[in-house]
Amino acid sequence: MSGRWSIAAVWSVTLALAGLGLGTVPVGAASCATPLAAGPYGPTIWCQAPLATAPIRARTGANFWVDDFGYTGPYAHLPSDYLTFESEGPNPPLTEHFYGGPGGHWHTDIDGNGQELGGTVMRPNRSFTFDPSGSFVVDTEVAPGLDAYTPTGGSMAWTELMVTTCPRPTTPNTGLYARDWFGGCWTWSLEFWGGSFADGSHAAITAQYIDSCNYSRGCPGSGDSGTEQNYICKEDNFEKPCGTGQQGWFGTLGGLYPRCGVAANLEDCYVRIRLRLTRDGGAGHSSSVEVDLARPGSDSFQRYGYDDGFTLNPALTDGQLYVYQGDYQYLAPGPVRYHWDYLAVNPQLAGAAASASPSAAGDATPSQAGQQPAVASPNPARSVAPGKDRPRHERLAAAPVRPPAWGIAVLVVVVLLGVAIAVGLLLRRVRRSPSG
Repeated sequence: MSGRWSIAAVWSVTLALAGLGLGTVPVGAASCATPLAAGPYGPTIWCQAPLATAPIRARTGANFWVDDFGYTGPYAHLPSDYLTFESEGPNPPLTEHFYGGPGGHWHTDIDGNGQELGGTVMRPNRSFTFDPSGSFVVDTEVAPGLDAYTPTGGSMAWTELMVTTCPRPTTPNTGLYARDWFGGCWTWSLEFWGGSFADGSHAAITAQYIDSCNYSRGCPGSGDSGTEQNYICKEDNFEKPCGTGQQGWFGTLGGLYPRCGVAANLEDCYVRIRLRLTRDGGAGHSSSVEVDLARPGSDSFQRYGYDDGFTLNPALTDGQLYVYQGDYQYLAPGPVRYHWDYLAVNPQLAGAAASASPSAAGDATPSQAGQQPAVASPNPARSVAPGKDRPRHERLAAAPVRPPAWGIAVLVVVVLLGVAIAVGLLLRRVRRSPSG
């Protein structure tokens, strides 16, 4: 081999070895550790076999949606009748939804590497409206009361349900809750909390009625922006209620909202939660909000919290609405797993006429768009594409990678070795060359 080609080969090997120490290696960028609240589903989903394609199970009609997520086959992407918006938040973590396996639930894995804060949301690929009686109902099942989500010092992981006029996140880099990603839209939000509520000082479920201001700039009348300044009222046991009829919003409702230790069987940790909003079903024809709880698979609901004596904005009561379920982690030390099941929107309208398959894909065209507030422009620093976010391999490749200490050492040694070999080859070639 000539000296020139020897040098080229040495530098090729040097650069390849350096890549092992410092390059962006997709698999290395994502933790394969067992997530907090992992359940029986194994390591992080991106470290398992590629996800399969799941069957579509949702029943839907003109203004309702019912999905029991009963698929128990190999882990799969959420069915094509859902949209996912992955890796949202001020410091977006790596996120991925999956579906199936034991129990027939759906899940999210989020890995913030101990430094990122954010999460992900999903929704049916269509919009809904209040029913003719002036009610809007959403049922879901979730396992939120997990001690693993709430270590000493406060919550670091939680789940959320949002009803909003936003067809997609508009402020995805804002705030400390998934609800903060819908700046410029009218939103009703529920947060479902982990074990900390059991000490008697927290509500298990809180609710916010959120202003439509662009809270990346601050709400009208507020000197601040973002997560705790964007709501008109907050339903729990100690903050400003939405109206004069507030009742409840505290505790576990006799264990119906279960608190689960880190070794608990997750199948025992689900609760069915119903959100009911009315346009004028409260006292004096005011608006109302009610949250009821039931055991998984049951419609025997008990009231958890209620309020009336306020007026919902017409953009919510008269407009096209989108229902999101979201997961958020705050500086969790490693991957976190979230557990959901069952979603019904306006189940009171579901009957024998329900079709066996979803309606045509795509969002319903808003019939009353003129009554909705203007939607804030997305953060110009980050585009939000409609539909599913970037494919798995792209998100893994884009995950932040901090160079490991051993990688830096290997790089230095290999580069110095390569330089020494290259210099030696050059000197050898000079000595062999004929005199000038």
